[in-house]
Amino acid sequence: HWFRFRFQAGGLMKHWIMAFGLLFLCSLTVPSGAQTAASPDSIVALHEGIQYYLRGRVETRDEDERLRLFSAAIERFDSVLETDPNNANAIWFRALSHGGSALAHRVEKQRSQTRAATNKRVLTLRKDPRRRDQLTQDIEKAKGEIADASPAEQKVLQAFVNKQGSYLRIMKQKSELSIDELNDEIAAARRGAVKFAEQERQSYTTMLADLHRLIPGLGGPQAVLQLIEVMANANIARIDEQAAVAIKDRVISRSQASGPPNALREAAAARLSDAVQILVSLLETDLEPLDAVRARFFLGVLRFRQAVPSRSAREEQPPLDPQRRAWLNEAERIMTSLSDDPDVPVRWQSYSALYAGLIIPFRAVSATEVDARNAILDQAERRLDQAAELHLRAGDSASDIPNLVWRQRREAIAPLRTDVPLARKRQDLTLSLFAGVRRDTNVVLLGERTDLPRDLSRKRDFAFTAGAAIDYTWDFADRWSMGLQMRTAQLWNVDVDEFDQQSYGGSFALQYEMVPVGKEFGPAYLTLQYDHDYTLLGRSGFLASNALRPGVRMYWNEQRAQTDIFLDYEIRNYFEPVGDKRFNRDGTYFTIGATHRLKLTEMTAIYERMGLEPWGHEGDQDLQQTDLDYPNRYLTPFVSASYSWDSTAGDEFDRKAWRLAIGLEFPLPRGWLLEASAAYDWEEYPQGSLVDFHRRVRHDFIQEYGIALSRTYVLEGGEFNNRFTPTMDRTTMRIRAFFTWTGDDSNVVDRQGQAIFEYDRVVYGMSVLF
Repeated sequence: HWFRFRFQAGGLMKHWIMAFGLLFLCSLTVPSGAQTAASPDSIVALHEGIQYYLRGRVETRDEDERLRLFSAAIERFDSVLETDPNNANAIWFRALSHGGSALAHRVEKQRSQTRAATNKRVLTLRKDPRRRDQLTQDIEKAKGEIADASPAEQKVLQAFVNKQGSYLRIMKQKSELSIDELNDEIAAARRGAVKFAEQERQSYTTMLADLHRLIPGLGGPQAVLQLIEVMANANIARIDEQAAVAIKDRVISRSQASGPPNALREAAAARLSDAVQILVSLLETDLEPLDAVRARFFLGVLRFRQAVPSRSAREEQPPLDPQRRAWLNEAERIMTSLSDDPDVPVRWQSYSALYAGLIIPFRAVSATEVDARNAILDQAERRLDQAAELHLRAGDSASDIPNLVWRQRREAIAPLRTDVPLARKRQDLTLSLFAGVRRDTNVVLLGERTDLPRDLSRKRDFAFTAGAAIDYTWDFADRWSMGLQMRTAQLWNVDVDEFDQQSYGGSFALQYEMVPVGKEFGPAYLTLQYDHDYTLLGRSGFLASNALRPGVRMYWNEQRAQTDIFLDYEIRNYFEPVGDKRFNRDGTYFTIGATHRLKLTEMTAIYERMGLEPWGHEGDQDLQQTDLDYPNRYLTPFVSASYSWDSTAGDEFDRKAWRLAIGLEFPLPRGWLLEASAAYDWEEYPQGSLVDFHRRVRHDFIQEYGIALSRTYVLEGGEFNNRFTPTMDRTTMRIRAFFTWTGDDSNVVDRQGQAIFEYDRVVYGMSVLF
């Protein structure tokens, strides 16, 4: 997912913020009378604070020590402002100290993220020997190419060798750790990254508050101060974007973020827009040459971020609309002009060339001709080469540009150099196999006070079940998806083999996204499904049915609520012989109804606060491929109501029915799920029953209560990308135990007083699904 890759320009601030801060201090002008005469104690505290700040910026690389020094500086500046609230020097250096704290938190956050990503990579290599072998081959190939490469290319190849080789070294170092221990390290690193990100955001927010106190009192634009304001806003926006992505990727839960994903993205977009306006206004003034370069560069960065916001690995990048395309074009023009300008310092040329290499491939996505696409990609390659060469000339050893150049080539440009369609269309192929055992207390649905038929030995029995299905899902066009399924299910009773069941069926489905994802409403889909099923009873043909099911599926409140409205039109053909055509059940069956589900309470955070493990299996993280909420787990009630009417060839089984179903999905610790449901049917057969002695109109009230306990295990993780290519590489296992009681109360009795339509039934058992 190369479009998620971003070059982190925020780190540039530390190269110039201190020097220009001192210059700004010397030239700062405050309106007359705004400052009072400072006391000797305030002057001492101010100089002590400045010394602490400078020591934190220069004298130490230990982030904890830096934070301590910045905190001491902030404390001194606070004491100055208690007696002299308008002291611009104290406000300015307190803002810088908060900025320094933000950078220290950011370094700690990035270290935590690196630890998590490294351990995740190590875990993947450890579980898949094929990838280890491929990585080793790639490293050896890169080593062999270094000798004949240009000096700049040598830097790029060496960066790759060092980075990828570190994974193999760390994997060897951690060979004694179990899978669970590695997963614990990943989880701990991710929690640390979340904590440091929030602290970084708070520091930038406080820094901005001080900057906003200074700006109105200035006699005119102050480039340094306003550029720092832009950087702070951009960094807060980046943190919010990353939090939104982390929620979507199930790295963090909603409760760990400062808001839901859509709200975070809207806030980030607003901050970026404000920062852009500051830069546009600043560039209209008479700036020093280097300040003008910085302002233009950061304007290009922000336009790029506006055009291509960060996306989750689970979300396809939407097509560029005219506005976003214009922003992207503006970003490309800025970066290419800066990288080709000989008056721009070499380091800034290098950064600009790198960004040009990031931006240009987006034009290739919309190029349908292979030659035109490759020509655009060649432009991007040249800009990346330029970035590497300028980086070498600048002697910027601390920059990660060589590694970024290699990643952009491999993750962005190489996948686009193909002759296949570029759009990411899902092609999801699934093979399902299940088997189980069950106990049924009334296999034949024997009525109350009713004798068992002579040819049956018992009504209770054990049974074995098995089945298989093949599903294929294809996003064949923009907003359109289709699905195909072939399936079979078998049930074999131990003794009552007359009621063995075999069913064979297939489905074809279409889905159209009529409303995209939105904050309050969306997505919404139009659906249409056709089903054909053929059922045997006791190894003889019993029923063939064809059903057409149009419907609408809608999501609300950031997909926390789901509503389905459906219509079923089914044609049934029963093969059982009937002596009286009035008992013929062939005909049309209609149902119209709606179901509503609500994700009410997130249980993962609750269990974590209680000290309980919400998941607990080493493969659970891979559930995010199919569980859109992972790692969140919601207490989810649902309600369904429907109305049915049947029109048969006879009249005994013509029916009108109302159905109400309610249920609850209750996540339990360690990944288990408890399901409980109740369903009530009120059935009316308008014709006088031929069975009843008095030909009364038949009324049935059916109750059904069920409970189930299940757990899904990921046996082989596979790759999310393979959901876009028909590749079998992922295996899950779901075990389920269930209990169901059904009771049918009917008013009809036959001539012997037997309530043949009234029965009780209990079915319980367990199954495993692969």
